[in-house]
Amino acid sequence: MNRLVDGEWRTDAREATNDSGEFERADTTFRDWIRDDPDARFQPEAGRYHLYVSY
Repeated sequence: MNRLVDGEWRTDAREATNDSGEFERADTTFRDWIRDDPDARFQPEAGRYHLYVSY
């Protein structure tokens, strides 16, 4: 499957299974939160964030 990795479109297929056939899920890169907190890494800002949903 094609995918976007670090802003670059990749067409190489990533193996989803290991040598014994077990599924290996990649670690998620979405680890931060948007919070209204002075110490938060990402703070709310009008027009900055967008939520895209697909079903």
